[in-house]
Amino acid sequence: MRVNETSSVALMEDEEDWDDQDDDETDHGKSEIFENWQQIDSIEIPTHSKILPEDKSTDDIDEDRLLGIPLELRTCNQSADQEIVKEPRSSSGLQRSKLSKTLDAVLGQANVIYAKGQVKEALTMLLEVIRQAPRTYEPYLQVADIYNELGQPHNSLQYGLLAAHLNYRTPPEQWCRLGDLAFKLERFEEAAACYGRATRGEPTNWKHYEKRIDALERIGLRPLAMKTRLQAAQFIDHSAAGVDFEWFSALIKTAAEYYIQKNDEEKAISALEAYVLRSRVFGRNADTQHNILIGMWMTRNRFEDAAKSIFALCPDITALNKDGNFAIEVKTFFSH
Repeated sequence: MRVNETSSVALMEDEEDWDDQDDDETDHGKSEIFENWQQIDSIEIPTHSKILPEDKSTDDIDEDRLLGIPLELRTCNQSADQEIVKEPRSSSGLQRSKLSKTLDAVLGQANVIYAKGQVKEALTMLLEVIRQAPRTYEPYLQVADIYNELGQPHNSLQYGLLAAHLNYRTPPEQWCRLGDLAFKLERFEEAAACYGRATRGEPTNWKHYEKRIDALERIGLRPLAMKTRLQAAQFIDHSAAGVDFEWFSALIKTAAEYYIQKNDEEKAISALEAYVLRSRVFGRNADTQHNILIGMWMTRNRFEDAAKSIFALCPDITALNKDGNFAIEVKTFFSH
């Protein structure tokens, strides 16, 4: 999308062509906030990829860019022109903020006139609130809902993404719903970024990882897809998720083979570690992978890691001190 110098968003061109007859009927009832209202820029549905050439070779990417978040809205600081009043801290200790009473009243008025069927006027009022308070998520969310009811999913998605980005309390399931909508609309870049936000909020949900991997592969971000596979193998609790060893095995082997081909030993080691440990949890044999892992550790002078893995995973080998007690305490874990 595009934002002008006042961080504003405006109506689509097809909305601007609507019959202006209703304007005359409602102008007298509008707040003084609209007395000096001026036409503002229109939202643009992305028609080209936001992926840069260098993104294809890295496992890190600016997901705000993929989401289409304007630069003006990417920082956490409140803008100087936003009318915000602070409420006392709630019982949970979180300090809430809300729109000024004037803008809050406009939001309520917009809901009322939209319920009466005055769609254009409601959108105009909501977009003016966005212009004056661009970092407040509520009006974006209301605009997204209106576009959804109007059957304009691309517009609904764009405003929904902005609302979710601006609301730091957006739950993982909402990010996932936005990702599903983006995927359905074949906007795979936004879908991948949404699923990424969902995994950060709920890192043990395997479905978020699967959907993110699918979207990333579709847009050619293979390194990031491999990183996501490895994260899934490391973070997901198989008991809670109800996934089997074959699911983990497919993820890890794909990532390990990729990193070995790329001569990225650190990540290949991480993948092999995950495979060996998952095999142990499921009672599967991974002697071949374990031997490869030990060799890679040895070549990198990680002798302690090699020794501990032998004592932990080879039942017939133990390290005892002169008193016959265990000399080394070994705890298995997933490295991140």
